[in-house]
Amino acid sequence: MRNRFSQQTIFAELCLLVLWSCGLHAQPFAWETAQATSHVTLYAEFNPFVVTPGTDVHLQIQVFPATGWHVYSILPQPDGGPDPTTLTLSLPAFLVPVGVLTESPAEKKQDLVLEMEVALHEKPFLLSQALRLKSDAPVGEYNISGTLSFHACDQRICAPLQHASFVTSLTVNSSTP
Repeated sequence: MRNRFSQQTIFAELCLLVLWSCGLHAQPFAWETAQATSHVTLYAEFNPFVVTPGTDVHLQIQVFPATGWHVYSILPQPDGGPDPTTLTLSLPAFLVPVGVLTESPAEKKQDLVLEMEVALHEKPFLLSQALRLKSDAPVGEYNISGTLSFHACDQRICAPLQHASFVTSLTVNSSTP
């Protein structure tokens, strides 16, 4: 188990290094490890992670399904299908969601356990939620927590509803560094 975690950590860091070196992000990431369940490992962070009042920020959650397992999409599934993956956030009053949770494209596959075509993720994927800081957001560092609720299945069984919690920090400055 420890070896798989190390490989996932290296993979995530390499992906982020490539994205950052291509100029896709204004600041390097500071991923924070969330709870690892037997079916997924999560990394969560704000981009950018230092912001000023009145600006937008994206909470990004990298999800790594365990080898041989898949996690269902955030999109509604067919009737009788699995519940979609959901994100619950504990936000201070000055931080409000903008729009809906988004995800990397899910694969449409035949689920052998459920015997139907569903949208799922077998490989690492990214969830993103845009948030807006109100103009009166107080300066300081804040720990923001959340919980990802999901179903994970392999080729034979589906696990009961899983919950993986995370905490990541956001710094509010009076001006951008």
